[in-house]
Amino acid sequence: MTLYNGDNDIMAMIVLENYGQGFHLTGSRFFGDSTAHSDWDFFTQDNSGVRSYLKGANFEDLAASNVARLEELYPDDSNICSVMQRGNVQVQLVKDVVFKLKAQDLLNTTPIRQCFLVCPKSNRNQLLVNGRYLPTRRDWWRFAYMFLSNK
Repeated sequence: MTLYNGDNDIMAMIVLENYGQGFHLTGSRFFGDSTAHSDWDFFTQDNSGVRSYLKGANFEDLAASNVARLEELYPDDSNICSVMQRGNVQVQLVKDVVFKLKAQDLLNTTPIRQCFLVCPKSNRNQLLVNGRYLPTRRDWWRFAYMFLSNK
C-alpha cells in the first residue's frame, strides 16, 4: 500500500468530485476504523464513460495491468468489475452501485457493524476467540450480498 501521497491524493479526490457521477466512500474510512496511513476507497457504477474519464485523469486500471491482483483483493465480490488507482485513492467500478450501497449500509448497522469491525482488515484469515472462529470481513461482505439477493 502506498502511504499518504499528499497533493496527488487531494488532486485525485478533486477529479472524482468534478466528474458529476456519484463516487461513494467505502473501506476503513467509511466504517470508521482507518489509520493515518489508510488509503481512500470509493466505488461507482461501471461504464465506459467513467473508465475513460479516470484513465484520462491518470488513474491506473489494476484489473487490466494485473488481473490476479484484483481477484486477490476482492475474491468474494463479484459485483466489482475493476479497480482504478491513482496514488493512495482507489475506485471500485461496480456492476450495480445500488446493490453495493445496500450491502454496505447493512454492514454498517448495529449489531452487524460491531461484528464486522471485530476482524481487522489486515487479518484476512479467521480469528480464533474463546475457542470459536469469527467470520472474516470477506465473510461479512459475502453474507450481505447473499442476504440482499434473497430478499
